[in-house]
Amino acid sequence: MASIFFENFPTIDKSCILDWCISLLCEKGYQLNDRSFTVVKDSAWSYCGYYITTFGKIYLKCMPPKIDQEGAIFDFFRKLHEPVPNILGIDPKSNSIIMQDMGCPLREILFKKFDIKLICRAVEQFSKLQKNSTIYYEEFFKLGIPNWQVHDVKSLLFYIISSEKYFVLDGLEKHDWDIFLKNQRKIEQCWKNLEQFNIPDTIVQCDFHDNNILINDESNIITFIDFGELVISHPIFSILQFMAQLEKHHHITSSQKEYWVILKSYFKEYETLLDRTEYANIISTAYIPWLCFGVMCQLRLIEACGAQLILEYQPHSRAKLIQEINNAIAIQK
Repeated sequence: MASIFFENFPTIDKSCILDWCISLLCEKGYQLNDRSFTVVKDSAWSYCGYYITTFGKIYLKCMPPKIDQEGAIFDFFRKLHEPVPNILGIDPKSNSIIMQDMGCPLREILFKKFDIKLICRAVEQFSKLQKNSTIYYEEFFKLGIPNWQVHDVKSLLFYIISSEKYFVLDGLEKHDWDIFLKNQRKIEQCWKNLEQFNIPDTIVQCDFHDNNILINDESNIITFIDFGELVISHPIFSILQFMAQLEKHHHITSSQKEYWVILKSYFKEYETLLDRTEYANIISTAYIPWLCFGVMCQLRLIEACGAQLILEYQPHSRAKLIQEINNAIAIQK
């Protein structure tokens, strides 16, 4: 059966990667029940699956060359005793990593029974990871993690503006693009307004949501995965992404008490910088910068995987974000 990922990256040899994985597992004393490999994800930006061994499932993940830092990132965090997967092997030639099974996705658990306490524990733990990471800028930059710090908003917006061709390919009307360009100063001011809260930039997981949080069935230990698209920017972008996905999959909105209970748990690490009465203010202040951040994440995927597949897989996503930014600017006081 053809693979989307390997067709998109023909220089990466699938059979060699699987052979490397089996060989490494055998060296480490893992016996395979059989050599069948179960694929759980095959996309333009990731190929992931597992072997069943005498020590349970062992996952193999392969990534595009331009976003292949995940193994090194996990290794770095493991040395700091942070809640990330245990890496058994990294193959720089094929951008592949081998990981132990760390549990069940939080999303599956929540579909069976919505557990607000478990969500709060997860976001609080992730917030702590973010805050602990503020002192490691230089180490992250050495790993190749992009620098999207809030104070450098002009460079960030230039990144978007210089990518006009992708928005055209995505179906954005010239009228909408012209409005976006006209709004540049207002958008810059939105980013500057975010700085007033004095929350330091740190690691941001572009795709932070309940399906990238694993819970161990026996120990109840939480593990965070999917750090391949990590950047340095404002931490609130991660929790906004999380809450957006929580609304999409579990229908939790800002009109509900649970929404603010979760945010309270996330902001617990910032109690000395942010009063509880400011939660709604920082959320609304961060909204437009977060939409811009989403555009940049999309552009990074295009650069890593090629425009054709990304635009086909998520048609009009970038165009819709630009339109949302324009609409949000339009209703500002």
